Amino acid sequence: MLVHLIFLGLSVIITFIWANHSTLQNYNLQLTALLIIIYFASKIFIKTKSRLYDLESTLILTSICLLLIFSTGSLDSPLLFLLDFLLFALALLFEPFVTLILSIVIICLLTITGYDHLTTMNLVNLLTILLMTPLAILFGKKFIENQISLGKIQLLEKNLAREETDTLIWLTTRAKPSLTSILDTTSLIIGSNSLPFSLREKMKQIHADLLTLYHSADNLEDDISNGK
Repeated sequence: MLVHLIFLGLSVIITFIWANHSTLQNYNLQLTALLIIIYFASKIFIKTKSRLYDLESTLILTSICLLLIFSTGSLDSPLLFLLDFLLFALALLFEPFVTLILSIVIICLLTITGYDHLTTMNLVNLLTILLMTPLAILFGKKFIENQISLGKIQLLEKNLAREETDTLIWLTTRAKPSLTSILDTTSLIIGSNSLPFSLREKMKQIHADLLTLYHSADNLEDDISNGK
């Protein structure tokens, strides 16, 4: 968490210094274009997805967003709404504490740039950013919880499918053949008339129960096969 905060904080501060430097600010658009090229090049050529890759992409997007805002009037910028999207992106990718600190830093930097001519609209914009921060954090938290829940559901579905497969194999290779063999044996015993009457009747009842069990296994096999 601290590493993410340090890198993102440096990105915000360096972008602020660049955009407000008397010489460097003349190259804001060129730097923005270069960062956009780097971002899309990384998307094309870097195939590995990792936490470090998310950090690098976020650093670039954060710098681009702030460069555009600082270059077009800071608090008076028509692109100030980009900060809302940036806060939501940060809340989705990083810890809530990181999003909160970066939001406060950005608000402070925006206040510094417009301190001499703060208007009511500027104050409203700052308040909006401040209020948007907990909303973005809450949204990010709920989204991650939903993703985790979805992952658990998918895992349960996979486990259920595996259990159904194992059950189907067991029914086909073990249960039904064994029941068939036992039914054949009981049929032979009942048909031989070698047992006393009471025992033969008991054997008939066992045979009927086994036949019911066989049909139940057959129905279960059909249900699993149709469900798959």
